[in-house]
Amino acid sequence: MRDRGGRRRSERGDDRVRHKAAEMRAREQHGRGHAFTRHRDAAPRELDRRVVQGMTAEGGSGRHRVDHATRFLTDTALLRTTDAIWDSPGLRRSIEQQKKLRDTGRIKPEEMRISGTVRLKDALGVGWRGMVDGRSRASGAGTRTTRFPDDALAYAQWRRSADDRWYLHTCYPIATRERTTPAS
Repeated sequence: MRDRGGRRRSERGDDRVRHKAAEMRAREQHGRGHAFTRHRDAAPRELDRRVVQGMTAEGGSGRHRVDHATRFLTDTALLRTTDAIWDSPGLRRSIEQQKKLRDTGRIKPEEMRISGTVRLKDALGVGWRGMVDGRSRASGAGTRTTRFPDDALAYAQWRRSADDRWYLHTCYPIATRERTTPAS
């Protein structure tokens, strides 16, 4: 089916994805987040390096041993996942908690952080495993392809900017449910 401009409806969706992804990548170039640069555009070689060196996507060792480095294979997969998390009841609760902390003076607006998770299957639907990828620690010093369980999650975090808007800081597939506090 075509729109008034003669384009297929799916092309309009592709344009929206391209526009939104380009906008988010531009923000990341100015230090606002790393979802696309570290969890979408990262090459498998980069994921291997993170696992072997025990580094988080931000380059540190974090609070946890890094056993997995994951990414989304398409812009659409990352954006659909962030939309699903944004629309989740858990994220709404996170927003309310942060507002209470801000309103009582316990945090400054620019310190506000909200986060949530969603099952990858729920966010991406049938065939979700073909939309995510990762490298995991293997025995010895090697790596292997990440195996995502049926109930695998995705995690996303938004931060508040100086202009009082939420921006996506990170979003990535979680390879296991063992970890209770996601790294970035």
